[in-house]
Amino acid sequence: MMRLILLFALALLAIPAAALAQEAEGNQEGTWALRINDATIWVFTMDRQEDGSWEGNWLRPARFEGNGVVFVAFSGEELVTAADGSEREGVVQLRFPPTQRGGTGDVLHFAMTGDYTMSMEYLGTELEPYPLVRVVRGTGLGPFADGMIYDRDNAQTVADYDPADEPDEAELATPETAVAAEEMADPVQPSDDAADEPADSALPVAEEDAGEPEAEAPRPSRMTDDFLAGLDAADGDAAEVGSVPTPDPIASADENTRTCSDLDRRNLPDPAGLDALWGADYEQLGDGLDIREYVMGDGQIARVTVLDDRIYLNRCGPA
Repeated sequence: MMRLILLFALALLAIPAAALAQEAEGNQEGTWALRINDATIWVFTMDRQEDGSWEGNWLRPARFEGNGVVFVAFSGEELVTAADGSEREGVVQLRFPPTQRGGTGDVLHFAMTGDYTMSMEYLGTELEPYPLVRVVRGTGLGPFADGMIYDRDNAQTVADYDPADEPDEAELATPETAVAAEEMADPVQPSDDAADEPADSALPVAEEDAGEPEAEAPRPSRMTDDFLAGLDAADGDAAEVGSVPTPDPIASADENTRTCSDLDRRNLPDPAGLDALWGADYEQLGDGLDIREYVMGDGQIARVTVLDDRIYLNRCGPA
C-alpha cells in the first residue's frame, strides 16, 4: 500500500514539469533571448492572455553603439512594456511605444522556428530576422566584454534550454532581483493614440508606429532607445548617422589574392594598413558604424568594423 502511495505522489510531482515542458514547446509564451558570443543582448518575455491578446516586456541595454548588424559599447539596461500585442496565423506581434519624446515605436514580429527557437522580425527595416533562443525566466543581460564587437552573424541558433532549470517563484523573488528591477527605467505606458487603435489593425502594416513624433529630432550618432530608428533612412540622411565615408581607391592587392590568413587576430593593422592590404573594393554595411565586407579570393567573406584608429575582425570564413 505504501509503495502505491509513493508512486502516486511521484506521478503528481511529475505533472508540473511535464506541463511546463509541453508549454515551452511550439508556442511563443515564455522567455527568449538574442545571444551572441555567450552574451545576452536582449531578453523578451511573452504571455498570451485569455482573450487571445499578448503581453510582453523587452529587457535591453539602455545605450549602445551599432546598426542592427553589429553591437558594441553597452551600458545600463531598461525594461520596456509592450503597448499591445496580437497574433495572426501563428505570428505574434508586439508594439513597443516610444521611450522618449519625439521617438518612434518599435513593431516586432515573433514566429516559431523550432521547439525552443524563434525568429524576431523588426518591421520597417530591411534587416534579416534575428534568431532567438528560449531561456529560463530571470535571465539577465551580458556579460559584455569591453571593446568587443558583437556580430549578429555569430548569434546562437541552437537553444540549450531545459525546463528542469526553470527557477521557482522563491528564486525569482530574491532581493538582488528586486533591486535590479528598481534600477531599471520605468516601463513606458502606451499613449492614448496607441490604446485607441484596434489590436488587429497592426498586422501586417509595417509602417505603423506606436506613436507619432511631435517634430523631427536630430539623429543620434549612436543607438539609444528606439534603437533601430533611422536604419531605413533615405540616402540623404545616412551621412548624418556617423558613417565613415569609403576611402579613395589606392594601390593594393587584387581581390583575387585576398585570404583570411592575411590578418592576424592578435596583431591587426590600423585602418590605413587595412586599406593598403586589401584596398577599397568592399561593400559598406549599415548606416552607423563603419562596417566593411570584403570578398576573399576563395569566395570567403571577411567582415571588419572600423572604429576610430582601430579595426575589429568580426568574422572571416564561408559566405
